Amino acid sequence: MKSIYTWANRFDKENLYDYYSTTIDKPLPYEKITRKRMLETIVAYYNINDHLFYALSAQEINLLKKIVENEEKILTDENKTLVSELSSKLLISFSYFADEIYIYDEFYDAIKRVVEKINTAEGKRILELQQVCIGLCNAYGILTKEEFYDCIHRYLSCYTNEQIESIIESSDYFGHRIAILEITYDNIPVTLFTYYDVEEVADFLDVYIDVLALPKYEFNYNEIMDYAAYELNYKNDSLQRLLKRMREINSYFYEDQFLNLIQNVTNLLLDKNMIKKYIYNHYPHYERNADKFFELMDLCDEMGETLNTWAARGYPVSRMSDVLSGLQIDTMKKLERAYHYKTGLSPEDDFNGFLDFIESVTDEEVDEYLYNKEKNQLN
Repeated sequence: MKSIYTWANRFDKENLYDYYSTTIDKPLPYEKITRKRMLETIVAYYNINDHLFYALSAQEINLLKKIVENEEKILTDENKTLVSELSSKLLISFSYFADEIYIYDEFYDAIKRVVEKINTAEGKRILELQQVCIGLCNAYGILTKEEFYDCIHRYLSCYTNEQIESIIESSDYFGHRIAILEITYDNIPVTLFTYYDVEEVADFLDVYIDVLALPKYEFNYNEIMDYAAYELNYKNDSLQRLLKRMREINSYFYEDQFLNLIQNVTNLLLDKNMIKKYIYNHYPHYERNADKFFELMDLCDEMGETLNTWAARGYPVSRMSDVLSGLQIDTMKKLERAYHYKTGLSPEDDFNGFLDFIESVTDEEVDEYLYNKEKNQLN
């Protein structure tokens, strides 16, 4: 094990302050605090009572349990997102090159207490409620207060609204994973429980606020748990086929970044070519890989239609037309205009390199790919 203070000066001060200021109740001004003082404050805070327990998800605690118990094969592709989250919370350090992961000395005892608490009845109940709340906000993007509580009661019947409010107020984790906004809609004050990135939510509200009038897609319990952990329907068959193939091709992509891009493009209905360009930028550009590249493009198109989107109140992208048909014609036109306006502002509109690569692929390579694809479908 190692001390976090050994690495104090290596932390980016602005990023460290962002985490410090949203974790501590009364943070000092940025210019009046050092990196070491911020770390000392966070260490002290997490070692008091159950503060650390309320700052973690069930998946994160389970992964910490494996680290404490020195289990092997922790730094896997499947754990990349969770490892990144725990590192951003300053609890661990890791190296994929050295296949090394460890908990900082200052948090070890607190983490052991958290691991013990997750096995208690109280700990399980609190974490389950926490995951359901966060999963709902990640799945729908925005929910009115009434919708939020109704959805919770559909999955968990053992809480009153007052108990839910109390747990939300006591959990630091909620401060990082959901947001509560006060807006006016149709001249009526409305409280919204939303996805934690308020800038992304603001972009969504600019275009799609009228979808609040539409019925919601009903996710099952396991899907909501996936949304809590990954911010999208991670077990979606088409998404898993794409991820599996990208790993096999060894395209050197960061899965957490890739999933975040997919989530953003899908929920805001941005240009799907942004996902394809990401694949292109992380793809091993060898002539022998041309057919595999086209396979990834096909998988990308297949995935895009099956993922659930905020813009359709949780329904898959393929159901957009059916869902939006429930709105008034003038609202439909407004959404269409706003959608084209938003996507037209996309910063990812330079596809020269992408197009050059496509044009460099020979007709024979394309024919071979299409032949193999048809052959596989027949088999």
